[in-house]
Amino acid sequence: MSCCGNSFPVRKLGSVLPPSGSEAASRVADIGAHLMDQVEALMVRQDKQRRLDAKRKADQERRAQEDAACQEQEQILQYLAANPEPGALTDDTHHPTGDLHALDPPDKEHLDPALEAEDNVGDLPAEIEDEPPPSLRDLEALGGPKDPNKCRNPLQ
Repeated sequence: MSCCGNSFPVRKLGSVLPPSGSEAASRVADIGAHLMDQVEALMVRQDKQRRLDAKRKADQERRAQEDAACQEQEQILQYLAANPEPGALTDDTHHPTGDLHALDPPDKEHLDPALEAEDNVGDLPAEIEDEPPPSLRDLEALGGPKDPNKCRNPLQ
């Protein structure tokens, strides 16, 4: 039989025979080992509870610090909204961000007429400058019109 969930047998009151010396010694050793195991289990539980308590306390302190920082930031923002700096003006300066955007067409009044008068041929040799583009030379060789303005589409 066992009492209170222990694995040690309980003597019945009717049993009058005393245990032998070796049996009593082994029983005392078993009880001592069992008690030591229970004490060790209690110490492990106590250490675990201390670690959990320390973690809970650290989390509460961290949350309190975060709440205090948030409240302080809100107070600063409210103060700055209510009391702007007297020398600070709103800054409407454009800062380039690299985004594409539409541009207005250039003013014709401000363009330099000397730039428009220059030819766009570039640095070609003199013998090539006066020749028509190759597509028009091929068209002349086929017997098409020699004036490029008469026929804009060579397939017609």
